[in-house]
Amino acid sequence: MMNPGGAETAAVSLDELPVLPGPNRRSVIWVLLVQALNAFNDNFVKMLLVSLALTVAKGTQLGDNMMETLMLVFSIPFIVLAPTAGWLSDRFSKRQVIVWMQLAQMGCFGLVGAAVLLRDPHWSLWLGLVGFFFLAAQSTFFSPAKLGIIKEIVGTKRLGSVSGLLQMTMLSCVLAGIWAGGTCYQYLLEKGHSPWASMLWPIGVISVVGLLQLAVSTFIIQTPAHPDITFRKEVAWQHLGQLKLLFAKRPIRLAGLGISFFWLVSNAVGMIVVTLAAEMDRGPAEVSKLAALLGLGVIIGSLLAGVICRRRLELGLIPVAGFGMAAGLVAAGLVPLGGMQMYAALVGTGIAGGCFMVPLYAFVQDRSAPDERGRIMAAINLLDCVATILVGVIVVVLKKFGLSGGQQLMFFATAMALGTLYTMRLLPQDLIRFVGLAIVRSIYKVRVHHAERIPKTGPVLLLPNHVSYVDALILTAACGRPVRFVIWDEFYRSIWLNGFLRIFGTVPISPKRAKDAIRTVAAALKEGEVVCLFPEGQLTRHGMINELRKGYELMARQADAPVMPVYTDGLWGSFFSFEGGRFFGKWPKRLRYPVAVFFGEPLGAKQASTTLVRKVLSDLSAEAFVQRKTLLAEAENSHRQCRANAQRLLDILWIRRADRLWCALPTTSRLHQTLKAFCGLHGNAMLTECPSDAVKNVQAWVDAAQLRSLDAAPSLSAVYCVDPALDEPTRAAAAQRLGVPVLRGWADEATGALLALEVPEPPMPAGASDHQPGSLAGSVGRLLPGLGFEIRAGGLAIHGIAPGDATEILLRGMSLDDQGFVVFAPAAVAEE
Repeated sequence: MMNPGGAETAAVSLDELPVLPGPNRRSVIWVLLVQALNAFNDNFVKMLLVSLALTVAKGTQLGDNMMETLMLVFSIPFIVLAPTAGWLSDRFSKRQVIVWMQLAQMGCFGLVGAAVLLRDPHWSLWLGLVGFFFLAAQSTFFSPAKLGIIKEIVGTKRLGSVSGLLQMTMLSCVLAGIWAGGTCYQYLLEKGHSPWASMLWPIGVISVVGLLQLAVSTFIIQTPAHPDITFRKEVAWQHLGQLKLLFAKRPIRLAGLGISFFWLVSNAVGMIVVTLAAEMDRGPAEVSKLAALLGLGVIIGSLLAGVICRRRLELGLIPVAGFGMAAGLVAAGLVPLGGMQMYAALVGTGIAGGCFMVPLYAFVQDRSAPDERGRIMAAINLLDCVATILVGVIVVVLKKFGLSGGQQLMFFATAMALGTLYTMRLLPQDLIRFVGLAIVRSIYKVRVHHAERIPKTGPVLLLPNHVSYVDALILTAACGRPVRFVIWDEFYRSIWLNGFLRIFGTVPISPKRAKDAIRTVAAALKEGEVVCLFPEGQLTRHGMINELRKGYELMARQADAPVMPVYTDGLWGSFFSFEGGRFFGKWPKRLRYPVAVFFGEPLGAKQASTTLVRKVLSDLSAEAFVQRKTLLAEAENSHRQCRANAQRLLDILWIRRADRLWCALPTTSRLHQTLKAFCGLHGNAMLTECPSDAVKNVQAWVDAAQLRSLDAAPSLSAVYCVDPALDEPTRAAAAQRLGVPVLRGWADEATGALLALEVPEPPMPAGASDHQPGSLAGSVGRLLPGLGFEIRAGGLAIHGIAPGDATEILLRGMSLDDQGFVVFAPAAVAEE
């Protein structure tokens, strides 16, 4: 499709641009302005005609039923001319059609003005209806052009939010037109003008406004025409053909029916408010007030839906909004007439209606082919008008049966609830995802980095670190595409989880049938989907990345799918992580818990080894770590390295809540300052002056010389020695003498950066086959979170030690093993 952004963006998809080109941005404004004024004018004229009829023809058949007559007249062109209107928008540039329709509107105003000049109650009203019929015909041709042009101007990514603005501005001006038409007429009439003059002057004013619309429409950028779509006389009566085009694809068909159902209920409420006003024994002012409240709600709802759909179309919003509309109608039908509760219920119904409508329109615009979009939108308009006529008949029948306004609202509330239940069956995954993510976003504040790296289409295998039970929901919120998660098939045996997992299309695999697991995941990737597999195969119980299992390598290679490492930062310490030595069983530290998701560059299937994936995950963790707000505040502080060390100690499980710390190192040392900062951040940890029998569960930090002279004490629970002078024989002897684990670590002498640390063995569930060792002979501990690395011939290069510090540390003679332990290379071990 030709890009409407001009030559400068012809080769680039609009969705790939961080900001829309200037002409496109301005054109969005012009389209919004033109369609808003068009909606205002239509409803302004409608209310002028209703007001005139109530004044000069009161008591006549036409005068008392002008509103219903106008709705019928407005519907006829949408039904009769729908195929031609759709063809026109597909054949010619939609921008050109918009300009033509502004010219046509001026002619319609002239015809209505001429009708008023006759000053005859009978003929003026009938000729005014003819003018309004042509105004409706103008809207019939204008509607598919304005709805279809949005996708061509903004692309797919921004379509949801712009559609929300489109509906919001349109409904705002519908509401404004209804209010302004009746108000202007009444004002002029009360000032002593005749009914005819009270209508003629406003017609002259909106004719001037129409000139403004015409001028503005010419500033919209040119969009492509499709000259290959030729006109045939059959087009004029191809209503069934257009409906066939709409119904050809099930998703578009259902969305179109959903839009028409919305307008059926919406128009029903618009008619019922007249009955409600009559039951309250109030005049036209109350009708306008009730309609205005309903319209105000729709405006707010449309704006809200645009915000919710600003990154992607949230189809799960539709059933939620549907139930909201049903609840609002029930409330409006049950509460006392004319009270604040009824007014609030109508506003709430409108808000839900706006949220219901916007995703449906955006979905149809997005999924329709460029050369079919106009005809599809015209077919939807046709259905809307059929729905309008149908609902008029239903309301008349309900009145005949003597149903009050409240009872009529209950009737349509029931219809809305039944329709929403059907929608739930169609969109179970979208609904659960929407509700689930709404809950997640209320608890976690998710920031996404490098989302542009995710391929727009085609397969990709996500490989994230695994920290908590909500990782899948966090990743779903962060990824712009639907994600299928790989899960052990044993979870499918749970009655509670089975249906949920099937709805979400998770990929079940068995640890006992490795070959079948590889084929299953590869098949899902070959379908072009985003599949997420946690390569550790288990939740971390110490806060650091465990050994990566190699099965994903064969899965990616069989499907020839790129591999994308993903790092989630900030989840350790949340309610659903193992921080504190247990999942759950602890109070959340705060709501809107900050979490960052970093997407790595896609790796080729053949190059994505476990070593490379671990390196990318570590590099992403370093990038995430130095961007933490708590650390950025310390970027210029002389103690920033101690603060960074303390933060890394917070991100791993090495201390229990009841433990106390004793540091035998000088108070001026970096490690002593690190532990002091750690206690300040941890809240429950305390530095004790010296170990004594009165203080239990003491974790001692010593150097190699102090370790040799340290005496056994019942208060000790573990000893840490972050000293390069410590050798394995000394450590083993000390552990045997003291009767507690002696754990090693490594800190850089020049910068004071704590790089690696062994931790106590984390508790594992009974019967667990997996193991997460906290220590390893011949190592100095696991590489701590928030540090990047590179294995070189000369040793292990570490970077990302603190915010604002680009120092690279080379650990000569060291490397990193598959479990993430910093180990001595064979030559270094021999020397030691």
